[in-house]
Amino acid sequence: MINYLLALAAAPGSAVDSNHLRRLQETNKCMGCDLVGADLKGANLKGAKLIGADLRGAFLTDADLSGADLSGANIRWADLSGANLMGARMIRPHQNILGRRVIRTVEPAIVIAHLNATDLRHANMTGANLSKASLVGANLSRANLSEANLSEANLARANLRETNLDRANLRGAKLTKAYLIDARMSRADLSFTSLSGAFLIDANLQGASLRGADLSRIELDSNCNNNNSCSPTRLDSANLADTDLRGANLNGAILLGANLQNANLYGTNFKQANLAGANLESAIIRNTNFTNADLTGTLMPIYGANDF
Repeated sequence: MINYLLALAAAPGSAVDSNHLRRLQETNKCMGCDLVGADLKGANLKGAKLIGADLRGAFLTDADLSGADLSGANIRWADLSGANLMGARMIRPHQNILGRRVIRTVEPAIVIAHLNATDLRHANMTGANLSKASLVGANLSRANLSEANLSEANLARANLRETNLDRANLRGAKLTKAYLIDARMSRADLSFTSLSGAFLIDANLQGASLRGADLSRIELDSNCNNNNSCSPTRLDSANLADTDLRGANLNGAILLGANLQNANLYGTNFKQANLAGANLESAIIRNTNFTNADLTGTLMPIYGANDF
């Protein structure tokens, strides 16, 4: 395997550092290493320490990265389709936790404080397993996560702008204050997720399941009487047609002009939500809470007037 990796490093046009590849193979640890374009298809990197590593354009198809620490790594444009990243860490590394301020095993040395959360922009993660992975603050803008398993993953404050999450499993995931503007999430499973304070403006959630999800505003004080003390979940112009929102909590959410046609709103909480200009035609409205909601110009179903 070592000779195979070194042969790849010597291939014309390859930017991979052969010494770094050897270190990764021998120690399963290569912090700050240059692994740009590395061919690691199907590699066993379980529990690998790749903090601050440069994996741009790397081929990690079907690789086992379960439990790996990729904090601060640059994985932009990489192919992680079918990879196992269960329990992996892709957050911003902290020198106090690592017990060091500088990674000196590479030249030039890398200052830990200068690293950000993992960069996964444009990465292909189709069908990847990211269950219980930690992606707090990670940048996944325009990544392809279609049919990926993100159940119970922590994506708080992550950047998922224009990300493809069609048919992805996000059941029980944490997406508090995540940026999902223009994200694609059709037929995704978002059951029992935490989306409080998230930005889902212009997102496409058609046919998605949001059963029991928490999309309520974040209240920084008990009264939340002014805008500065509230962080509402934004769903302006979002496509929520045919979604399952049974038992979902949208207290204080903003859904200006949102499309909720044919949505199942049984037991949904829209208390103090702003639904001005939203379209709820043909939606199922039973035991739905619209207390103090703004329904200015909202298109309601012609039936069910006594059900909320």
